[in-house]
Amino acid sequence: MRSPAPISRRRRRAVPPAARAAALVVVVLATLSLANGAWKLGPGGAPGHATSGREGDRPGGGPPPPNVLLVTLCSVRADHLGAYGYPGNTSPNIDALAAEGVVFERAWANATFTLPSHASMLTGLLPGHVGVTASTDTLGPAWPTLPEILGAYGYRTFAHAPVASRASFRSGDGLERGFDRFIEGESGREADSADALLDALSEGRSPFFALVHYKDAHPPYLSGRRGRPGESAVDPRIEKWSTMSVPRPPAGAPGDPDVWMVDQMKADPALHDEVVRLYDGAVHAADARVGVLLAGLADRGLLDQTLVVIAGDHGQALGESDHIGHQGHLQPEVLHVPLVVRLPGNASGGTRVTGDVSLVDLVPTLLGFAGAALPARLDGHDLRPHMSGVATAPAPAIAQADVWVGGTSSWREVVVQGPLWLEWRGSDTAWTLRRASAEGWDAGWTEVGEGVGAQADVQAEAAPLLEARARISAGQSRTGPAPTATPAEREALQRDGYW
Repeated sequence: MRSPAPISRRRRRAVPPAARAAALVVVVLATLSLANGAWKLGPGGAPGHATSGREGDRPGGGPPPPNVLLVTLCSVRADHLGAYGYPGNTSPNIDALAAEGVVFERAWANATFTLPSHASMLTGLLPGHVGVTASTDTLGPAWPTLPEILGAYGYRTFAHAPVASRASFRSGDGLERGFDRFIEGESGREADSADALLDALSEGRSPFFALVHYKDAHPPYLSGRRGRPGESAVDPRIEKWSTMSVPRPPAGAPGDPDVWMVDQMKADPALHDEVVRLYDGAVHAADARVGVLLAGLADRGLLDQTLVVIAGDHGQALGESDHIGHQGHLQPEVLHVPLVVRLPGNASGGTRVTGDVSLVDLVPTLLGFAGAALPARLDGHDLRPHMSGVATAPAPAIAQADVWVGGTSSWREVVVQGPLWLEWRGSDTAWTLRRASAEGWDAGWTEVGEGVGAQADVQAEAAPLLEARARISAGQSRTGPAPTATPAEREALQRDGYW
């Protein structure tokens, strides 16, 4: 059987609504026809394994597509995991998985909080392109999602949010689209929903795609008490910070609880150390959940047939640059996240990738492993060549966010490539260029220059990053202010520390 022509892999220009709708129809029809017996596209566009129907039959006995498990960790920054050199024992389960898999040393989130980050992970598009940039946004139907496409190829699709809340990973913000089943738990009964997920994954012959989101490390880090046996008490100022969110003034304005907390930490280094210890305990609690999940898959005989991805959806500022938290903070501690991939059979185990990648790369990569055709438009790159040691051209990573300063917000973008970091503030004449220390971004950085007033050599360094931003970010779909939340929605957001 002749393989179908490959769908266009990358188109970064603005796409009119009519063309966008037509592209979606083409993708859906193509994936549906391929899932019903046609040969799939393998690596490089060559014919790959095939499936037929929802039970995953394979004409000719070709290799089965892998199960895919994507675990996203809320607020977990890369430099607080052992696999990334952290000396504390925060992540024994993730570290063990990393030893058998591929570690991306320079992985970047495309957004500063959970909702837009997951929208990008599920569509392969930057937040501004997919139109999800604010806590009140909803992922619309214009773009095909990872579970939708995999479902058309015969995958059973599941989502699990042990603790769901607004602006997090939950059903109701459009993130549920394409999942056959969305399992939401509740505080204190997370184990029940985890067992329900594992039981569901064990049923049926067709492969599964599951996205699991653990929120333990989210501010105010009080789940960290579970990661520190015998240390249940916390500094009363941390308890106060955790209850100051409602009503919450605009970020950076007088009365902002995060500003208050940073001032307290600057005045008392012991408080800062306590916040870090509590955060590490929260990371340990999330890691323990990962261990239980992986053990459950192993007990059911599923782990060896499963491609496992562990990713932080964004990181966390712990006082750096006078910030605590994450939403709207475009800084390395918030954007540098862990990304670990363990392939079935431990293929490529022990590999460490040093180039810049970002979470928007997950869609083309996972669809490639599944042998699925790609959507007509993607902002991400297929990471499979990185995993097999193939030399690839350096590519920048981009993050986007509304940044609040003094109670007002402005749209900003960050372009990271190698040792350079460019923060774009609305025009090609308003930007700041920074350079990482010799030990990397986690060890610090220096400011090189700003905008048109910078020295000629600095402007020459900034020019390729400005060009990349203009090319990749073209065609933003945000055309007006974010939707207004109801009073009840606003209170729920503020209780979780969002604006």
